[in-house]
Amino acid sequence: MKWVYVTLVMVVVLLPALAAGGADARIDMRGEVRVLASHDAIRIDNDTDLDSQASAEGWAGNGSVSNPYVIENYVIDAGGSTSGIYIGNVTEYVVIRNCTIYNVTSVQSYGWGSGVMIYQTSNVMIEALTVYDVVQYGVYIGTGSNDVVVKNSHFYPGNMTYIAGIIVSGSRDVLINNTINGSSMGIWIHAGYFTKMYSNTMLGSSIRIDYGFYADQFDIPANNTVNGKPVVYLTGFRNNQSVDASNAGEVILGGASWVAVHGLNMKDTGSAYLILGSNNVTVSDSAVINSSSAAVLTHYSRDIVVQNITITGNSRIAVSVVYSYNFTARDLKIYGTSNFIYGFYVNAVVGMHISGSYVSGASNALYVFGSAARNITMSESHINILSGYGVYINSGSTSSPLYYVKITNNEFFNRGYDAIHFITVYDALIANNTIGGDYNGSNGIYVAGFSANVDIEHNTISGQHTGIDLASADSNTVKRNRIFNNSYTGITMYSASNNFIVENVINASGGYGMMLGSNSNANNIHNNSIGNSTYYGIYLQNATAGNRIYYNAFYFNHGSNATYNASHVQAYDASGRNFWNTTAPGGGHGYGNFWYDWQNPDSNNDGIVDNPYLIDGGAGAEDYYPLTTAPVIPEFSFLILLFLPLVLLLRNRGRPWDRAR
Repeated sequence: MKWVYVTLVMVVVLLPALAAGGADARIDMRGEVRVLASHDAIRIDNDTDLDSQASAEGWAGNGSVSNPYVIENYVIDAGGSTSGIYIGNVTEYVVIRNCTIYNVTSVQSYGWGSGVMIYQTSNVMIEALTVYDVVQYGVYIGTGSNDVVVKNSHFYPGNMTYIAGIIVSGSRDVLINNTINGSSMGIWIHAGYFTKMYSNTMLGSSIRIDYGFYADQFDIPANNTVNGKPVVYLTGFRNNQSVDASNAGEVILGGASWVAVHGLNMKDTGSAYLILGSNNVTVSDSAVINSSSAAVLTHYSRDIVVQNITITGNSRIAVSVVYSYNFTARDLKIYGTSNFIYGFYVNAVVGMHISGSYVSGASNALYVFGSAARNITMSESHINILSGYGVYINSGSTSSPLYYVKITNNEFFNRGYDAIHFITVYDALIANNTIGGDYNGSNGIYVAGFSANVDIEHNTISGQHTGIDLASADSNTVKRNRIFNNSYTGITMYSASNNFIVENVINASGGYGMMLGSNSNANNIHNNSIGNSTYYGIYLQNATAGNRIYYNAFYFNHGSNATYNASHVQAYDASGRNFWNTTAPGGGHGYGNFWYDWQNPDSNNDGIVDNPYLIDGGAGAEDYYPLTTAPVIPEFSFLILLFLPLVLLLRNRGRPWDRAR
């Protein structure tokens, strides 16, 4: 009791004097008053630099294991620099103790916006550190920094939102009894192997581990907590164990197999589930609210099922799957905020299967990048996009395609960019999707970057800039799609050749029903119905050649009606090197197209109008064998052109996107 009395007297006597002198004071863990002297940012680049600064500053120690240098009792205003304390390329032993660091605002090398950065330096002890007002990290333990200990320290945001309290890229580092408030990630293990974590308290954040390597070699007992709840760390073969995570703050599966985890309910933290180097895992029946990192992160895992999870208010990524095999997501509900970027982020995954899910508010509902990914499917899902892409799939290299993609039976409400966007994708199917929206700067379906063997079938597309756009994409099939009320074109092709455009219904385009740009050659366009385009039903630019256009029906395009008017011709061919019937002139009898304003005379009743239909463009193009009756388009008729918008409007009433708007 006498000791406590003396300590309190010292505090009462000293604090006013210290405050008047501009210094700071702190009662350390032993109850002793420590005077904190103001100091500028410290940068140490090697052993020689450390020895020199230690001598000049009067730091205790000599850098040996038994007598380390001690940097202590400082208040460091970093002055907007990249770090408060930077120690790099040092082999001597160092202790940083009882320091306060703030005002780190620059993000560059030699600090990366950290309170303390340890780089290529081992054997450092950091204790009783307080860090706030830093732009990225409280403590950064960088590459080659092993056997670093951070303990009894406190990290909080102050006036800045920072990324992580502690980030670890070294090995065998130890984190003990630290408190981390309000960062996007509490403890971020970025290639930090064999890290040990004991009794760390994370509030508003959690543990993030990036890689599946050595995922079962961490030491993470349940005395680490997230928002007052224990971290559950599962490793090894679990023999079909069912784990109830309803009282957990976070679940980490590190090298775990044959386990089912359910019931996690998490709010205002970082990641909920980390699935690392694991296999045959099921995660289900959970709710994650306001996750600042990936709510579900999977790396180097296989045969993973994530189902019946609701993710709300996520700030960046809902589900991240990287370098994994056979990942299935079923019945997920993802509701994003204005800065929500990815519903599903996928890289180097073989077998990504999404079904029955709902994604609202994301910039990209499904984002797949890299040719190492393949066998990607999405079905029976509802996508409400506000600013980005519904499905974005890009191999990243025009010489290395991404193979085997199926996007089927989904509904997209698109007010961002393209609903479906493919770059260098081979052997894909886009079928039976409904794409609606009220933003005229996007495409319903965009296939480009030398994509090939993509079948686009039975989709309904409205309210876009262009319904379907093929750009530098050859040997694809566009078949039996209903495309209407798009502000520019129903179908556009640029530098796209040898494609089949068959049995589509295109109606009420604000520009052209169909437009072929330069270097779009040898396409086969037949049995389509094109009506009510503001300009031409089909428009072929210069430098197009060899396109065959036959058995199509044209109604009311370019202001035409039942009576022919030379000022309202329904088609345009700038080059005159395309074929508007089944055979070239002089090649025998052929069949052309049906033009609603050119149905007679047919003196010999052979179904061919006696006179050719002249095509605009000044190149002398003609349909030599115009048809007297419209060709049969399976499943459709001319009446559908008139009533299709009303039918689809009624069909879409009450859909999830209507409720989400």
